[in-house]
Amino acid sequence: MGLRIHIVQAELKDLPNIEALEKQSFPDPWSLTLFEELLANPSQSLYVAQKEKDVVGYMAFWKILDEVHILNLCVALPYRKEGIGGQLLQFCLNQYSVSNVGLFSLEVRQSNKKAQHLYQKFGFEIKAIRKNYYPNHEDAFVMILDLNHIR
Repeated sequence: MGLRIHIVQAELKDLPNIEALEKQSFPDPWSLTLFEELLANPSQSLYVAQKEKDVVGYMAFWKILDEVHILNLCVALPYRKEGIGGQLLQFCLNQYSVSNVGLFSLEVRQSNKKAQHLYQKFGFEIKAIRKNYYPNHEDAFVMILDLNHIR
């Protein structure tokens, strides 16, 4: 389903491409330093989606106790609607067994209906609102995939 990609752990050499995607996609992009810190932290994960050798998307997440918090998911503009976001999300979900993770969580802009729809397709539900969450004061929806109810 969708464009054929390879998902691999990000390396330092990928950071300029990740930073460029970030700047193209978000009104308040993360800094290169933040991505460097993410790579250096063993409890956090940063993966890239590659089409041939090109970085066409990335995803960052971390595991805290029995929860995985999705920090960021981004797909390059020319490759959106190709199934890459879903492949990245499925990759993240597949990294953990139901026995050691009970919950996946994330924040998403209230205005980002496309991302909300993607997460809902995977079973995430809007559970709360974080007021003024983003630097531009936009609210965020807290979305949860609770595997404890599926067991």
